[in-house]
Amino acid sequence: METEIKNKIESIIECAVSNLKKSAEVNTVLGSPIPLPNNRTIIPVNKLSFAFVAGGGEYSGKRTKDLNCSQFAGGSGGGATLTPIGFLYIGDNKVKMIKSGGETGIEKILEGIRETYENVNSKQ
Repeated sequence: METEIKNKIESIIECAVSNLKKSAEVNTVLGSPIPLPNNRTIIPVNKLSFAFVAGGGEYSGKRTKDLNCSQFAGGSGGGATLTPIGFLYIGDNKVKMIKSGGETGIEKILEGIRETYENVNSKQ
């Protein structure tokens, strides 16, 4: 009986996680490149956050005719947010992060990549 409940909870979690996986694509975080004149491009950059909870278990109540049948309840819930944080500008032999708000961890990383790229190109 305990194995049956575990399997039901695993089934709930697998279903929810598979739906979350569909949302978490690279194209969701880094948007499609937008070509500009003079061989320049901008790429939208977003922050994607997920929250998720699932659970289940037996509960007591009226007994059914089948004594081996337990009463089970389970559920899951979650949420996601997609927050635009800026654009990557690629052109004029440089890459630049154009921020659209407060600096986040990903923006710091992208800024570091940009600085490294500029340093490497300036030494050539």
